[in-house]
Amino acid sequence: NLLRFKPFLFHVYGTAVIFEVTPRLGGPRFGTEVVPLANGTNLLKAAIQQACGDPIDFSLLEPRFSKGVVNFSIFAEKSGRIKSIKGIDKIKNIDGFYDFKWWKHGGLNEGDFIKKKSPIGYYILRATDRKLALNVAKKIESLIEIDVE
Repeated sequence: NLLRFKPFLFHVYGTAVIFEVTPRLGGPRFGTEVVPLANGTNLLKAAIQQACGDPIDFSLLEPRFSKGVVNFSIFAEKSGRIKSIKGIDKIKNIDGFYDFKWWKHGGLNEGDFIKKKSPIGYYILRATDRKLALNVAKKIESLIEIDVE
């Protein structure tokens, strides 16, 4: 006795039932951005179509190109309080850079404590092929400096 009207379900007696559709496509932005950057597919839209019971547009799942994409995590090299963070603004100007995020909500700041080998952030980049993407990743890694005391 339910009528479907995206994104709500209406009971025949007029009561609206709101539900959230959260397709889990794995990892930090893997299915929503990394895969689309690599091959031009749109996994998220296809997953939402499926979750809503709509016909899936299979053209969304057909690769349109092939690029090298890197999604690297940054790990703390040692434990301690952050004295300074440098280089984040520089990496945003590198050809192929897509995005950078801190794992901590609100980002890391001077005075924050980090633990050795813990993931503290990640970045995503795209290049014409995997080899070039990995070389760009090395350049990005060399620019990020986190001084800990």
